[in-house]
Amino acid sequence: MVRFAGAVAALAVLTAVVIGCGGGASGGGVTPTVGAFTNAAPSNARAIVAQKALQAIGTRQMPGSTLAGAPNLSAVTPQAVTVGAASGDNGITQVNVRAAYDSNNLYFQCDWLDATESVKKNWLVFNGTTWSKSGDEDRLALFFDIGGTAAGNGGDGGTFAQKGCQAMCHADGMRTTSGTLDEWHTKMARSTPAGYSDDKWIDNTVNPADVEAGHHGDAGQNTYSGNNGANNVPKLVWNGAMSLGANFLVGEEGVALAGDPVAGATAYAANCAACHGAQAQGGAGPALASYLLSHSVSTASTKITTGTMAAYAKGVAPANYVAYLQTLPGVPGSALREAQGSRADVRARAAYANGGWTVIIWRALNTGNVDDVVFNPAGGAIPIALAVMDNNGAAHNGTQGPWTVEFAQ
Repeated sequence: MVRFAGAVAALAVLTAVVIGCGGGASGGGVTPTVGAFTNAAPSNARAIVAQKALQAIGTRQMPGSTLAGAPNLSAVTPQAVTVGAASGDNGITQVNVRAAYDSNNLYFQCDWLDATESVKKNWLVFNGTTWSKSGDEDRLALFFDIGGTAAGNGGDGGTFAQKGCQAMCHADGMRTTSGTLDEWHTKMARSTPAGYSDDKWIDNTVNPADVEAGHHGDAGQNTYSGNNGANNVPKLVWNGAMSLGANFLVGEEGVALAGDPVAGATAYAANCAACHGAQAQGGAGPALASYLLSHSVSTASTKITTGTMAAYAKGVAPANYVAYLQTLPGVPGSALREAQGSRADVRARAAYANGGWTVIIWRALNTGNVDDVVFNPAGGAIPIALAVMDNNGAAHNGTQGPWTVEFAQ
């Protein structure tokens, strides 16, 4: 089974998530190990205090949770960060942020309410004849000024330190007019399942045809590749024992379609639907809609060609039946992989439960890479901006005006 260095091997619903109080997410009745922190108060209403760790930061002992093994910031007092409409309005008004640091890393935990869990970005759906893609994902983005000189003329102008994100928003996309921003783009379908936040940077590149022209990935490889080929036919599909569950496909675990799903869909409707249901939901026979999530292609082929099922195959190639089953219940639009190089600098874990997200993000204070901001706890506060996206990659609610991260001493 494939295991990412930055991710747990299985998804499970957490038994509880507390938004904005207590310990964030917990599960399984197991008390997470806890560290001790300064818990100093912010100097002003727009400051997030990174509390100094007074002992080793513990990890969350939560078997079966996507937060298992993540740094435990439950002893850090959360701070309410107000967010408002920046591009559209997704209704999210507050993110509760815990921040801490030790001699090696800076850590954030962000909790916010969201009525729906959105993790099906570019989901590929087969209708029996053709493929289509739809859907998006929830996201969280943090921005930092790499050199302390980022400026823009979006909104009412000014520098990032003076105006925050509002200085960077332009009609032709989010960018700077000078200087560079470090962007930690946490994507609930494409980065956190692999254990990372997508590490990027923003400069003053302009392309009227591409609003993302100012956004660049750090050197190295990100955590996903597009899984839709020509006519949105997936490059990889299910093959049983999927380590990240039914919403995410690890590239090394996927396989190509076993045969022709169109022929398989036609044959299934004629020979199988009466017992297994028109949508493979089950009936006199067992449900097959998720069969290939837990059974391999070879197992499915054997089932079709032996025993009582052989009589119902009616001479149709087993590979075509299997190919149709591989299309159910849809296929992720991205194949996950391990991040590499500077693109792998920012680690992240996320969990959704009880109407909200808990996201834990951490990175080395100094990665040594030119495309990353350097955090110096002795050097004073640094500007930060935060944005939350609800099932959308463009419309977002974010911090309004300047915010900073202070380092408690």
